[in-house]
Amino acid sequence: MKTHRFTPSRLLNLAKGSARLSTSIATLAMLGLAAVQTNAAPTTEFFYGVNSHYGFGFDHYGPVAPADLIAQVKSIGMTIIRDNASNSAQLTRFKALAQASVGTGVQVYPVLSGGTQADEATSYTSSYNNARNVATNLVGLVKYYELGNEWENFTPGLFSGTTNGDKPSQYDNATFMRVRGAIRGLYDGVKSVDPNAIMVSPTGGWLHYALLQMLWNGTQPDGTSGHPTVTWDVTAWHWYSNMGNIESAGSGATNVAQLLKTNFGKPIWLTEFGVLPTYGDGTEPTKSAWLVSNSGFGKYVSIASTYNIQSVLNYAIYDDNSDPGFGIYQIDGVTKKQRWTDIHNFILAHPMPFTVEAESLSAVASSGDTYRIFTGSGFSGGSGTILDADATGDYVTLLLPSVAAGTYNVRVGVKKASTRGIFQLAIGIAGGPTPTNIGSPQDLYSAADAYTELNIGTWTPGSTSDKWLKFTITGKNASSTGFTEAFDYVRIIPQ
Repeated sequence: MKTHRFTPSRLLNLAKGSARLSTSIATLAMLGLAAVQTNAAPTTEFFYGVNSHYGFGFDHYGPVAPADLIAQVKSIGMTIIRDNASNSAQLTRFKALAQASVGTGVQVYPVLSGGTQADEATSYTSSYNNARNVATNLVGLVKYYELGNEWENFTPGLFSGTTNGDKPSQYDNATFMRVRGAIRGLYDGVKSVDPNAIMVSPTGGWLHYALLQMLWNGTQPDGTSGHPTVTWDVTAWHWYSNMGNIESAGSGATNVAQLLKTNFGKPIWLTEFGVLPTYGDGTEPTKSAWLVSNSGFGKYVSIASTYNIQSVLNYAIYDDNSDPGFGIYQIDGVTKKQRWTDIHNFILAHPMPFTVEAESLSAVASSGDTYRIFTGSGFSGGSGTILDADATGDYVTLLLPSVAAGTYNVRVGVKKASTRGIFQLAIGIAGGPTPTNIGSPQDLYSAADAYTELNIGTWTPGSTSDKWLKFTITGKNASSTGFTEAFDYVRIIPQ
């Protein structure tokens, strides 16, 4: 990201010496329904994504309408955007982008920035206040917050850049303490407003993992331990074309993906992934081909399940004067480069399994019975939804955005109980004809509460579009005392 990423010159230096990333709100209102959303555990609902500089507002990012940028991202087949919200001007723009994303199936999440102060305590306080302000403005609009970007590259004195960054001793102790305070402040500031927020780690890249190890383990460059720790829900990393193979990086052939998985045990997001403008012969066909090759997106599709890589975000949506040559669109924000077509076609040909939390899906129609979010320790994200049905024929219809044509196995996570009914799932094109039943009716009655996953059956949509999932009550078990239904998630697995 601008001022928050491996710049081309830094990438080239790393490669040398140290060997060193649509149903609108109006439609929902017309139906008398609000989008039902809350924060949930990380899922694979958005494997393909992109970086944006809308928050900065320079070049084409300035005049483009937020809804138009969202539509461009969605047209490629991408469903998550990483952007900046570090100061008041960026926050205002980011919030407009987040508001435009509601109901589109595209997630938007901010990269936070606090900066370091004179010592760890003042760094904490400054960053806490900044993050609290950001979260106050964005609560209910976003689920994810990234705890700063490339601290080792953009904090003077923390790391010289002449070593790999894989050992604690390669970092300055006093500067590290100030950085730790700032990152702790960002975390606590967000959580003070939104306890359910999902925190993405401070982002590093190449072999700079010692910084995250120290934060996670409560250690310092001076070799001491027992210090404050920083944890997170998602581990973020950057990887670019000149860094080589993420499974065998540098002179030591380090498997960085395995190291991140083993050290932190969290889902991995490649929050910046891209090809350098100087790659190969420097022509667009060559660079575009790399992006969708077995070294690019193809690599991460093939190893996603091995390392729990849940998202890969290309850098970036537009060319810009700060980092020219990285965009999917040219600097005018309109002209598609060759990579637009190649990435779009790759995504269509390689749909990824994805899981969507029920509470993040918009309810677009119902029989009039209350459909609400409720908590439970057994839910994958700590929350689920319940349809307070009281008779046969009651229903709720949920919007599942942007599903590609293909054949899928459909699964639904549920909470069984003694008050549950029997439901039939039907799926169809959003706004289209009557949805088609998938599989057989599912009985959610259980004498004791039980969280489980139901294998509903096979579904073959013929076109790429938003879909409606209609859950209809068809009856109840003779032993059940009610007709309610409780949902945890929907899982779609390409066949």
